[in-house]
Amino acid sequence: MNDKPRVFAVRSRSPGSSRSNLMVSTNAAGVKLTRRRKRSAAELGFDPDVSFNESDRPLVQMPAGTTAVIGLWSDTHSRAEGRGLASGGDTFAEPRKPNHSPTYSSSTKTEESDCKATEESDSNETVEVSETRRRYDLKHAVVRMLRNGLREDERSHSVCGCGFAATDLEFGGKRPEVTVHRNGQNRAWVSGVYRCKSGWLCPTCAPAVARQRQQSVQTVVEKTTGKKGVFLMGLVTVSHTKKDRLSKVKKMVAESFAAARRQKNWAAAEKAAGIAGVLVAPEVTYGRNGWHFHIHFGLPCLPTWDTTAELTPEEKKAAEESMLEAAEHAGKILIDNFRRQVAKRGGRTIEEGQGVQIAATGEAAADYIAKGVSWELTGGTAHKDEVKGLTIWQIVEDADIGDIDSFALFLEYSEVMPGTRSCVITQKLKDNLGLFGDVEDDDDESGTQNFDNDGAVVGRLRSDFWHRFLKTKLAGTFLSRIEAVDDKGKPNIFETVFDEIVDETLKEADKAEGIMTLKRAAKIQKSAADEATGHAATQIMLTRNVARRIRSAQALGKVHEVIAHHIETLRNEGHPEAALPTPSGIVAEIARLDREAREREAAQAA
Repeated sequence: MNDKPRVFAVRSRSPGSSRSNLMVSTNAAGVKLTRRRKRSAAELGFDPDVSFNESDRPLVQMPAGTTAVIGLWSDTHSRAEGRGLASGGDTFAEPRKPNHSPTYSSSTKTEESDCKATEESDSNETVEVSETRRRYDLKHAVVRMLRNGLREDERSHSVCGCGFAATDLEFGGKRPEVTVHRNGQNRAWVSGVYRCKSGWLCPTCAPAVARQRQQSVQTVVEKTTGKKGVFLMGLVTVSHTKKDRLSKVKKMVAESFAAARRQKNWAAAEKAAGIAGVLVAPEVTYGRNGWHFHIHFGLPCLPTWDTTAELTPEEKKAAEESMLEAAEHAGKILIDNFRRQVAKRGGRTIEEGQGVQIAATGEAAADYIAKGVSWELTGGTAHKDEVKGLTIWQIVEDADIGDIDSFALFLEYSEVMPGTRSCVITQKLKDNLGLFGDVEDDDDESGTQNFDNDGAVVGRLRSDFWHRFLKTKLAGTFLSRIEAVDDKGKPNIFETVFDEIVDETLKEADKAEGIMTLKRAAKIQKSAADEATGHAATQIMLTRNVARRIRSAQALGKVHEVIAHHIETLRNEGHPEAALPTPSGIVAEIARLDREAREREAAQAA
């Protein structure tokens, strides 16, 4: 028993209020507490209706006045009752409410998002936050964590460039504008941008990736049943603890499952059951026992008899029952092989962690198998469950509000999962089912230029404005405002409202960029040997920032006037006079950037 005082960060919420209170509590009684576990008021010494984290770390600054954080849905349990493939385990494919806010409000916040379904403005007005904004806010957090410690010109994961203006040969480089769309369900998005297509790291691409994988699985099931076959679904996993690294658990599961399909008894069972191929869909969550990497798999089983032959009802029934028995036997063989391979590699499994079942429908199979990149942000009734586990989006959410452990978990995940393929339709499976051209291959590592023309075009936004929104965590805010416009009976409303929304969001971007610049300047000054050195380093940073801003913008007026405006803005933000950039320094930096760009173009042409 450790009797030294412990420090706890405690977040509580008053009944009937959406605001949470952050308090610090010390405990010198040495009570052993587990993460997010609740105890009585007598044991804790304060209201038990709170969540808390035990920590030996030095106290760190937490966001003040943030509202309570909701949980994100996850279906991760591998207990026997969770293997009810047709009925057990709700998935992201459940019907959703329309993705929009009911009204447009200029009070939408731009601070760190808490991913709640609602927020409170300064006037206590409740504003619903759209799913689109929550996705973009989480993507901003993902990019911020992945780029932590990197130089501005240093490359990182493709998600860091997701959403930026696409390269277009017609314009000789980046597109000068992105197109803003809105569909009949009031969902807004932009086209003319690069999409990373990463289902593992990108909250804005994950829904589309999940739908694609769902459709692939459903197509396979429909082709299988159309040939009078059956589709067997299953799950395999291993025992693990918090000491096990994700890379170790993933390697154990993936290698054991692959080896299980190389055994002689599997080849015989595969032939007897008429298995056309194997669909493999990895999924990973984090729970009280650490990383839970597991594999959902599907086995399309085709009839081994002549389906064109005329059979009596009794013969047909006997043939179908024989096919079901052969399919279930093959599934059992595969799981038994998997467990032996895990044991051979020094791992452990439990019988309750594995299972197979015949799919009732194509939709059920698609929901069950293709949920490795599931996305769902539900309403305020959702909660986090450490028994079922946390999805990566929940981990990102916690890291974004300052949880250091979650930040470390995300970095570990980002090193292991990207590039992992899911629901791949092999050539063998395509040939056996006649799927030529019916499905898309899964490739998590290749992005694409998105020139989507679906939905109504509500406006065109300068690319440099859109890039500023992405960098200042306002892209989701901008799109949610587009979604919230009530256009019923007002077919031309966006001709006026669009520019107003752009201007309002730009003002918030100016404020956010000012705060970011001041923070960077403060860090530079703090690390400098003396004040003069700090001012000189800050001046270099500000000069580069202004030069890049001016160079990326179009049609802003006379250059000297634009430069004077930027310098005055920096002065009004509170930067010391000695640290302000000079007009000549900014012009020289613009010339340097132009020269480097020409050199890169020449090198590429060569």
